[in-house]
Amino acid sequence: MFELHLREIDYLAKEAELHFTISPSLQGLYISLEGFSDSFPAFFKEFVASWASFVPTQAAFDFSIEKLNKQYENEGQQQPYMLSGALRRRLVYSRGSYIYSDYLQALKRTTLDDFKQFLDKWLSAHRFEWLLVGNIGAETAKHIAWDFHRSFGREIKPNSRILRKDETNDLRIVRLEEGTNVYVHNLDLKTEKNSAIFAYYQVGEGSDDRSRALSELLQNFIKDKTFNQLRTNEQLGYIVFGLSYTDLLVNGVGFIIQSTTAHPKYLSERISACTELLISNAEALTDEEFQKYIESVRLTILKKHLNIFQEAGLYWSEVDAHDYAFDRRERKVAALKTLTKEDLIQHLKQVFTEQRRCLEVHSLAKVHQDAYESHEIKPSRNFPVIRSARAFQKLHSTYRNLKAFK
Repeated sequence: MFELHLREIDYLAKEAELHFTISPSLQGLYISLEGFSDSFPAFFKEFVASWASFVPTQAAFDFSIEKLNKQYENEGQQQPYMLSGALRRRLVYSRGSYIYSDYLQALKRTTLDDFKQFLDKWLSAHRFEWLLVGNIGAETAKHIAWDFHRSFGREIKPNSRILRKDETNDLRIVRLEEGTNVYVHNLDLKTEKNSAIFAYYQVGEGSDDRSRALSELLQNFIKDKTFNQLRTNEQLGYIVFGLSYTDLLVNGVGFIIQSTTAHPKYLSERISACTELLISNAEALTDEEFQKYIESVRLTILKKHLNIFQEAGLYWSEVDAHDYAFDRRERKVAALKTLTKEDLIQHLKQVFTEQRRCLEVHSLAKVHQDAYESHEIKPSRNFPVIRSARAFQKLHSTYRNLKAFK
């Protein structure tokens, strides 16, 4: 609705090579403004004035509800591997992460009065985190923030303190137990010919530089080998990924496959076999081959930013994590130099065999349903099935929020 309200200044801004985006995030609303330094202050002043004068109307509300309904209905028909990724996120975040069906149900119950009450409450108890990058001084940056607050009738004094880390939004990640749990999502689209799997192996807390460097080394090692084995050699599907993940500073590894020829239970078995192969491949590395992986990761970490927006994105990741380590790249490179081949081997064994903590999301197409249900698996791989995301979360403890407590 606010984007509709800002249509006029959006047009003027684009004429002056200025741009803004508004999008929801797990912790609130994300607003990005970018453009030339000489016209930025005037544009920001207009942006704030428009924000402060925003009054929702029934017509704008109805239009936005209709638009959002179409958007989330389309999300329900996106590719199965993308749905699997969204469902994994829905399961491992203790709150704040939702999928299309959650939003559709909420939209049915939401009225204009609900939105007005939410808006009043949000504006009366808001918390802002700011990042300004470019040709702008510290004092100017502070005054931009203060002026923004004043526009809503709230005086911000120059000595206002920064929130302590333990006062920030306490999002948490579910702590998986050893073993494997499976969540099955039956795809609604009858014409869908693809099924997909997201196999997520949780590593654990890892906010220090060495853990982060090891996570990037792991991704560099597994991504091509996973693709070559599962796609090129076994030809399980065109979409195959092996990636490392970090959720609120909790590290993990994910394998994604989308296939027209195989159902998720079979794909699960092939991923498990692939993890054993990855360990064998690591053990067979020569010192020279290992150092090539180290150098590849180093070059990736130190890759120059193409523009100021990429640089700002790197800084924002530190602000969002409340870590503020703006020399993170240099610190990771220093930590990378301390890693050995044995570190990689032990890490692979810990994640995939010794302390295996796995969550699998199976997005099941109707064409694969009979084969999926009749597929016999080994007793040791007879995983418990998750019936409800909320029930699953209640049965598990969570990691402390490393963003807040470090």
